[in-house]
Amino acid sequence: MRLDHVVQNGSRALVDGRFRLACLLEALTCLTPRSGRVLLHDFAPDERGLRARSAQYGRALEFYRVVARDNTLVTLQPRAFVNSSLREMAASDALREAI
Repeated sequence: MRLDHVVQNGSRALVDGRFRLACLLEALTCLTPRSGRVLLHDFAPDERGLRARSAQYGRALEFYRVVARDNTLVTLQPRAFVNSSLREMAASDALREAI
């Protein structure tokens, strides 16, 4: 199933599980910067994946800004101007790492 069939009207998406960065970057193609939001679970890095997860979430914050946080659940809003070439390169890199 393609993400654009799941996200209706550029509104909301939930990201949890593996390949979070790749999912976040794919969601950018469906969400509107003004009203679109992503709920991201387990935003706080765990001890096992501290460096890898921190690097991936740091990369995600190049494309999103945090608008709310409750423990490890964050709400992200797409930044107004996203370079599609950078997003595609980041997404390609993210598919190599399951975090």
